[in-house]
Amino acid sequence: MSPMSPRLLRPKASGVFFPSQLANLEMWLDASKTSSVTLNGSTVSEWRDVRSTSSYLVSNSAAGQQPAWVASSRNGLSGINFGVGQNLFTPVSPAFNFSQPTTYFIVFQAPTSSGAWALFDGITTRQHVFGNNETQLTMFAGSSATAATIVGSTFYAVVLIYNGTSSSRRLNTRTAITVNPGTNAINQLRIGSSSGVRGDVNEFGVLSRAVTDAEATSLLTYLGKKWAITIT
Repeated sequence: MSPMSPRLLRPKASGVFFPSQLANLEMWLDASKTSSVTLNGSTVSEWRDVRSTSSYLVSNSAAGQQPAWVASSRNGLSGINFGVGQNLFTPVSPAFNFSQPTTYFIVFQAPTSSGAWALFDGITTRQHVFGNNETQLTMFAGSSATAATIVGSTFYAVVLIYNGTSSSRRLNTRTAITVNPGTNAINQLRIGSSSGVRGDVNEFGVLSRAVTDAEATSLLTYLGKKWAITIT
């Protein structure tokens, strides 16, 4: 079943930015669009792209590995809590396989407890975000980039670009930090991990190109306003 939406849908205002306006948007998961989520009691068994034109989704049929539904996660909107050993992943078909450059825009809560964690990974070939502890965020695509410092339990709106030596990260800021995580493609996406996010994931999007600085700013402004996250 799908959970009830906590808010009435409002018509889109003219001139307002949405990620769907971006070219090469491959996946857009949004937990606030509750009709895109299938529940198995209090856990999530499937999370689908909000666009009817996309067949991408992440799911897990193993009840013990399904993340928890959070009806009010951030700014009165819903989210999905990925504990230890909980994950959702894309099926083998349709193939989720993208070479660099790729861009991820994500809203998530940094780990609420101490220890290593992982936000997402590729199952076959890897573009990966993880931390050796709850205060680190590291991009990986064959090698580990310089880690960013994060604060546990804090909500982040991020834009992460995987593009070899021109890769970059933006965490609650419009200012890009250049990093080098390697050149791996991603094949079959998994959100969550054996070590867990140990926090909520609210929105998760993937583009099969590098966004421009202006587009990154638009994404962060949209995410910050929607999820009540201050973007500097």
